[in-house]
Amino acid sequence: ILYVINTHVHPDHVLGNAAFKDDHPTFVGHEKLADAMAQRKDTYLRNQPGWVGADAAGSELIPPTQAVVGTQTIDLGGRSLQLTAHPAAHTNNDLTIFDTTTATLWTGDLLFVERTPSFDGDLKGWLQAIAQLRSIPAVRAIPGHGPVTSDWHAALDTGVLDGGCRNAFTQHGRALHDKGAKHAAGEKAPCIVDHDRDLADGLHIVKSAGHGFVV
Repeated sequence: ILYVINTHVHPDHVLGNAAFKDDHPTFVGHEKLADAMAQRKDTYLRNQPGWVGADAAGSELIPPTQAVVGTQTIDLGGRSLQLTAHPAAHTNNDLTIFDTTTATLWTGDLLFVERTPSFDGDLKGWLQAIAQLRSIPAVRAIPGHGPVTSDWHAALDTGVLDGGCRNAFTQHGRALHDKGAKHAAGEKAPCIVDHDRDLADGLHIVKSAGHGFVV
């Protein structure tokens, strides 16, 4: 294992790093990932036994040894991975990976498919990130949660923000927040969940290797 690439800081995406520690890979992440890990470390490790039980043994947060600023390419020898560090969107440390050989895009949690998105960043920035993703010539996308899809442009419309939430944001012209976000009718937006409470979908990932892209 040469590289372990984390798409963002959430525990179901980074706690698997320890599984590869003995291989001494380069851990890669957004330039803001290390700071985000440091801020959440105590909370994540304290909560981990409650999330996964006995599988929490040996859990640790391993920060990136290679930080991505803007865009960066990893040359694997005849195969290149294009990494993009995004401004605040799903989190303030989202990273996407595009394999130019297979035209495969790893979106991290910038894309949810058949899952309810969680939100821990800037919704307006998320909408901007979606527009940026559309310019990538990928034939398939691997979302942070949900099945691989070749119809990923349509999934960006339905898998990240449902129509009600998108319309509410557009009408009000302001960012919605994970707690207390309101529809025009005054109800809490159903497309936004509290990530710290809603981890059920990711527990099986925590038990294995996390969502880091592994080469």
